[in-house]
Amino acid sequence: MTASQFRQEFNADWSTGGGNVFNPKHLKTGNYRRGVYQLAAVFGSDEPFAKDAHALSGTESALIVLVQHPLGWHVISAQRGFWSVSETIRRISDAWRRYDPRYLALSAKDRKASQNLIQEYQRHHDFRTTVRFFEVTEADDLDRIKWALQSRLKAGRISAPMGKGRQNLQAQLQDFPLEYANNEMVQALSYFDQLPQPNYGANARKRFASTDYIAGY
Repeated sequence: MTASQFRQEFNADWSTGGGNVFNPKHLKTGNYRRGVYQLAAVFGSDEPFAKDAHALSGTESALIVLVQHPLGWHVISAQRGFWSVSETIRRISDAWRRYDPRYLALSAKDRKASQNLIQEYQRHHDFRTTVRFFEVTEADDLDRIKWALQSRLKAGRISAPMGKGRQNLQAQLQDFPLEYANNEMVQALSYFDQLPQPNYGANARKRFASTDYIAGY
């Protein structure tokens, strides 16, 4: 038997994941902040301005900021909540101003409506970014998420700092892909695999080293 099976059967270690796809213990702890910032979000609601979006859709929205670096991915911020489309876009704008990511990956059930809203928000708030939209297709999305994350997690190439965001992400990794479990954060995390990968080159360490340790740039 495998090492994980031995730990479960003989050491009473029941952390292999409720969905038997991802092991949440493979999410490493770290604080790697040198690299290229990227942003991904999942719209849980179709309603642009509904305050009670969860009552209308039953699904959450998710927002993840991470750093792509030569050794893998480091999650800076992971949020989830029952947000309307407008509230999600406002949170995206706040994260954009704070981290200045290179790309923004968005998943929406109604791509056209969401695209119109974010373009209007960009015009009014001078929020300029390169947006890549992905359609939500339930049947094919599970396999895509597995291919995007499974090998990276097993190799220890995804890390996150301690905190509530990490705990929520680990919980969704453990439950994936159970039918009634939320997987919006896992879905958002997987979209980074479809963004253009940075070409760090031979001088990656020198290029992305912070000149001011406290300010981070």
